[in-house]
Amino acid sequence: MILLSARNTFTLVLSRTYKSAALLQFLNLSVTHQSLPLTRQSHAQILSFGLTSNSFLATKLITAYALCGHLTHSQLVFNSFKPKNVYLYNSLINGYVKNHDYDEAFDLFNDMCYSNVSPDDFTLATIAKVSGEIKDLSLGKLIHGKSIKVGFVLDIVLANSLMAMYNKCGKYSEVKNMFDEMPQRNSSSWNVLISGYANSGDCSFAKDLWEIVKCMQIDGVKFDAFTVSSLLPLCGGQDDIARKWDYGRELHCYIMRNELDIVSDWNFHLDCCLIDMYSRSNNLVLEWRVG
Repeated sequence: MILLSARNTFTLVLSRTYKSAALLQFLNLSVTHQSLPLTRQSHAQILSFGLTSNSFLATKLITAYALCGHLTHSQLVFNSFKPKNVYLYNSLINGYVKNHDYDEAFDLFNDMCYSNVSPDDFTLATIAKVSGEIKDLSLGKLIHGKSIKVGFVLDIVLANSLMAMYNKCGKYSEVKNMFDEMPQRNSSSWNVLISGYANSGDCSFAKDLWEIVKCMQIDGVKFDAFTVSSLLPLCGGQDDIARKWDYGRELHCYIMRNELDIVSDWNFHLDCCLIDMYSRSNNLVLEWRVG
C-alpha cells in the first residue's frame, strides 16, 4: 500500500514536471511572437493543471502579458503570489519599463525595497537605465549608491547601465571615472565611453576620443555597428585630427570588411552616417555611391 502511494506520488510529480516544461515552451513562443492568444492559452493551462504556485512560470507569464501590452494581467499574476521573490518583481518592473510606464516601475521598485526583497543586479541595471532615459541624475546616483552598498557595482552589465545613465545626464567625467574603475570591460563599456565623448560636443575631447579608440583596439575589442555609428559623425568637416588621418574612410573600409552594412537593424543607419560624413567632407562621388 505504501509502495503504491509512493509510486502515485512520483507519477504525479513527473507529470507536473512534463507539464511545466511544455508550458514553458509555449510561454517562450508567446514571448518571442508577442502573441496574446497563445499567452492566454498558456495561462488557462497553468490554471487547469494547478501550477499557479510555480513562480518560474509566473515570471514568464508576466513578461508575456507585458510584451503584449496587457500590464493589468501582468499585475494580476504578480498579485497572486505571496510572498514574492526578486524574479517576480524584476519581470513586472521590466514589463513597465518596456511599456514606458516609468512611474509604475519606480513605485514597484520602492515597494520591493520596503518589502525586504533585495534587488539584484538586473533590477538595479533596469532602474539605472530608466534614470538615464528620464535624465533623473538624483535617482541615478541613488541607484549607484545602492549598487555599491549591495556589492553589485562590479557587475559589467550594471556598471554599463550606470555609465549610460551618467552619459545621458551629461556627466561625462563620471562616465570616465566609472570606466577607469571597472576591473573588466566589454564592447558595450567602450561604446558607452566613446558615445559619451562623442555626444559631449566639446571639441577639446576630440584628441582624447581617438586615443580611446586606439586603446580599444589595443585591448582587443572589436568595433561593432554602434561604435562605428558613434564615430562617423565626428569624421570629415572641420575636425583637423579626423581629417588629417582620414578616419572616415578607414571606418567605411572597416564596415565593408566586417560586413556591418548587411546587419538589417543597422544597415540604413550606417548608410545615413556615411552619407552625412562624406557630405561634410564635400566628397560628392562617394556620397552618391553610398546612397
